[in-house]
Amino acid sequence: MGDELTDSGWRFADETRTTAEILIELYKRILAAAGDAIVMGCNCFGHLGAGLMHLNRTGDDVSGKLWARTRRMGMNTLAFTAPMHDRFFAIDADCVPLTDAIDETLGMRWLELVAKSGTPTLLSVPASYLNGERKAIIRDAFRRASQPQPTARPLDWHETTCPAVWKLGEETKHFDWTEPCGILTGSI
Repeated sequence: MGDELTDSGWRFADETRTTAEILIELYKRILAAAGDAIVMGCNCFGHLGAGLMHLNRTGDDVSGKLWARTRRMGMNTLAFTAPMHDRFFAIDADCVPLTDAIDETLGMRWLELVAKSGTPTLLSVPASYLNGERKAIIRDAFRRASQPQPTARPLDWHETTCPAVWKLGEETKHFDWTEPCGILTGSI
């Protein structure tokens, strides 16, 4: 996108309305056209979509190729937008990528946190990744996620940019997000 949202001089055709008014009208029309379908916003102006979308992807994309990106975008998004969950809409910290390129232990930890977070649990999993054991873990995660739960709270968010200590209902759990080699690898 660069440092500007639009080309220089670009304007909406109706210059009598603000950008916010136009976007709210767009979100209203999308919701009306959706009928009984669930509307998920992504790259939306969340405060303008309050009440006009059911859930909103509140962070940047995680990665099925680079754990460092999932760590940076996923945990941060969940940690710092969880307090907004079910206020404007359900927050979505992005899908859990389970791929052969991501360390399985780390991917399963992220799945556990999201499934216990009280927020929507979405996965991105190629069919080639699935086997009997993995299917059972995923099935259990969806079962857990389908039950009402309090919203997860990061407890160490003042000390780190990637919270590892979480309050999950009555449980306090520490997640180690470090890659097996002990450092983050790959460009973010």
